[in-house]
Amino acid sequence: GRLQTDQKSVHYPEVCYPADGFESRSNQTEVITVSGHRLTVKRLIMEQPGRREYITYWTVIGKYAAYSPTTSKIQQLRYGVRGIIPDGFIVRVSTISESEDWQTHQAFIDALFSATRESPLSRIIPTAL
Repeated sequence: GRLQTDQKSVHYPEVCYPADGFESRSNQTEVITVSGHRLTVKRLIMEQPGRREYITYWTVIGKYAAYSPTTSKIQQLRYGVRGIIPDGFIVRVSTISESEDWQTHQAFIDALFSATRESPLSRIIPTAL
């Protein structure tokens, strides 16, 4: 968007979900393999009465991965000192389930990468820091 301020910043699930009444049951950083790429993701389990949500996500600032609000800000500053305002986005996969559902996430991410590898959406594959 034209407005490039922190008002348009990435909303991290580990911040937004608790603000919506969820409790964090797990917050892990993991490396998964997708189409031959090693991808660092965050895996969260968030819960509120009657609902457990499994979340896998990663963030891209410009073309680089960012794994937390702090690393996002560092990437913004790295671009900013060069006069560049980078785009940023979060890729989030989630399921509501009573039991661990990481295999469903992996299958979806594999399909997403296969479908976007030759398209402009290939930006979802970040360059490692």
